[in-house]
Amino acid sequence: MVKVSKLEDGNLSLDFLFSPGCVVAVEVKPPQSSQTALQYFNSNILCSDTFAKDLDKVCSTLNLLDLNYMLYRCDEEERVDGCGGVYHVPHHGNLTYAGIVAVRRSPKKRTVPRSSCFGVDEDASECVTSKVTTILEQLEEKPRIRGCRRIGQRVTNADTKRPIIFSVNSTDVVYQILRKAKRLREIEGFKTVYISPNRTPEERIRRQKLVNELKQRRSSDPSGRYFIRKGEIVKADN
Repeated sequence: MVKVSKLEDGNLSLDFLFSPGCVVAVEVKPPQSSQTALQYFNSNILCSDTFAKDLDKVCSTLNLLDLNYMLYRCDEEERVDGCGGVYHVPHHGNLTYAGIVAVRRSPKKRTVPRSSCFGVDEDASECVTSKVTTILEQLEEKPRIRGCRRIGQRVTNADTKRPIIFSVNSTDVVYQILRKAKRLREIEGFKTVYISPNRTPEERIRRQKLVNELKQRRSSDPSGRYFIRKGEIVKADN
């Protein structure tokens, strides 16, 4: 159905030999070195307050003509001004525009974080959503649960308790659940259940930075009461 050939330059060529009714899904991803670089860029540059302030300062000085020049310059417009045309990507071709097409700051995007639930008994005929609902009811929380599922491969005839990941309808509800989660240690039948945030690699990096900053503030101001709330370090009122 698919013929894969390696070219002289090291790239792969895919030849699809389709017959009626066939479907092929191809998944690609950047090399590991590129993934590491992108992760660093997203975590240390796009998510930094310095970058946001610098970007806002630069953009505030631009008029509509400047924005058009920066975002949507096509190949002909670039060549008229002697700029050489649009960017050319090897093995891909020319890009549609010479500009960056859109200016947006990734951290502005709001997403509801997922949570992980550990230590929940597992059986073949289980309804995972019902189990998580029962657990949250012990915390007096009844949110709408989405994307509830076990993660990891199940081992037959083994006493395993694979973690469960799930999402709820708002970030505020997530923080409420996490604040109350320690109560499960005192509830019979739920003492081995543990709930924690299900963070992405980028979120784990940002969390570690917050924890390190929290330690520094507590060390420099021993009399102050500092803690992390909703992704920020706050000081409690005396």
